[in-house]
Amino acid sequence: MKTLLTLLVLLFSSSVLADDISDFQIEGMSIGDSLLDYLSEKEIKKEININRKHYKYLSDKFGEVYLHINSEKYDDFSVFVETANSEYIVYAIYGTNYIDDYNVCKKEAKIILNEIESILNYDSKHEGTISHHKYPNDSRVKVYGISLYMSEDPNNSEGISIQCYEFADYIDPNNLSISIQTDDIINWFDN
Repeated sequence: MKTLLTLLVLLFSSSVLADDISDFQIEGMSIGDSLLDYLSEKEIKKEININRKHYKYLSDKFGEVYLHINSEKYDDFSVFVETANSEYIVYAIYGTNYIDDYNVCKKEAKIILNEIESILNYDSKHEGTISHHKYPNDSRVKVYGISLYMSEDPNNSEGISIQCYEFADYIDPNNLSISIQTDDIINWFDN
């Protein structure tokens, strides 16, 4: 089994604590980068249109782009960009690994949390288990999450999240997701 610590790449450019999530990278990409440095505009637009058909939460404001890269670190890798911005600036980055055992996932999430806490100067932390928003009445589907926010108000703050998803076998495979998100994306998801 893969150890997620070796798979997670959150790079920080200095030996001091980070005060800004743009100091971190997943697969070499940071918040604020232009997706045009990785894909052509045609590829970006195509991916946004494909995902808009599959995910009802996507809108004209933000689009999700899966980067179909050969990654040793992640099974899936995606970013959110503002669709009206011709630079396709990255507002959120997600790395996902499929882990069969939900309890193993939670242990891995704690290990990753300890690594991030050692280098991120954050203001608030939220941890807990909730039902999945798509399946609120199915007790077999749950999400364990840990989020580190850069301000006391998690509804108005950028941050880093680690989440373990336990899905019923018929829905999706269990997975661990690591994300770096701006406050713009967090507010957009909440609304």
